Formats: sequence, C-alpha cells, structure tokens
Amino acid sequence: MGEYSNKVVCSACDNTGIYKKPKDEKKYDAEFDRLDFMGSFAHDDCREKALKYAGFIRIPCPYCKKGKHLSALIEYRDSTQETIEVFKNLEETLGSLGDIAKVGEIKKMTAELKIILSEVTLQLKKDFKWV
Repeated sequence: MGEYSNKVVCSACDNTGIYKKPKDEKKYDAEFDRLDFMGSFAHDDCREKALKYAGFIRIPCPYCKKGKHLSALIEYRDSTQETIEVFKNLEETLGSLGDIAKVGEIKKMTAELKIILSEVTLQLKKDFKWV
C-alpha cells in the first residue's frame, strides 16, 4: 500500500476491497512475467491480462482495511443467516411442545435478525457490489 494525497491506496485491490485471486498461480505468474518482459504494458495491464488468462476468483482483499471490513461483513451476514435457521428450528420445537410465550419471543428475535440481515446485505451490495 502506498500513500498519495493523504489517501491510502491498496494496489492489490485498487481500493475496491475486492481482490482478484488467480485460480492457477503458476499459469498467472508465467503469463505476467511474459507480458512484463515484453515491456509493452504497464504493471496493472500485465496483471489484468494475466488474471484474464489464468482465471480468477473474487475474495475480500487480505491486504487492506476495506477488504478486512468486507470480510467481517460477509462473516456477520453468514452468522446471522445461520442464527435465523437455528431460531426457525427452535420455533418449530417450542411450537410442538406448546410453549406459545417462547415461540412469540423467538419470532420477535427472528424478525429483528431479518432486518439486520437485510441491512448488511444492502451495505455489501452498495459499498462493495458484492452479492
């Protein structure tokens, strides 16, 4: 990461928080080196062309704060989804036992979690265009 105009710049993800990880590192490295050796392309162009050649997956950037924030949001979203599933199962169990008061509490908590989940999902889509 470098610093320009008082802004931290992550060269790994271009400040998107989303890192393009090569599917095949050896293929990527060989293609990058070939393109770089020619001297016809800028570093970023070599990287993009080599990624296109080797294929890539998108992951939260492991090198910058924005990527770590993205990773934390994804983890929070996933754990919230898991908790909602657990609450649904608990609601069914308590319903079969006839504990109506506890079922009502579980339904309220599930509704609150669904609101949180929708807010986190919206933030992922807005800030990171992550689906």
